[in-house]
Amino acid sequence: MAGFFLIWLMTLAGLRLSKPQVALREKGITYFSLEDSATFLYKKMGSFSIIKANLEENEFFVLKTKAWNGSENFIEIDPKINNESIIEILKSKNVLMKVPLLNPS
Repeated sequence: MAGFFLIWLMTLAGLRLSKPQVALREKGITYFSLEDSATFLYKKMGSFSIIKANLEENEFFVLKTKAWNGSENFIEIDPKINNESIIEILKSKNVLMKVPLLNPS
């Protein structure tokens, strides 16, 4: 898991110029970037955690979701969105909050 997260973090570093957009919608989380877009439905999420990360001396947060089928997604949280509001929305949609075992610094 840690190896995958590090690869994802390095990929994110390469995409920093094209800031992805994330929107919290009624039925799920929508992710838009120049290269891709995706929707992650709340009803398919089994659990989530919020991971604090540092990249090039900048601190940011990543939402890690785990679907009922075992697949995982890592979504950078826009600094304008309060982590507490994300937690509140996901809990209201019956998604279980888990504390990450590894919190990269």
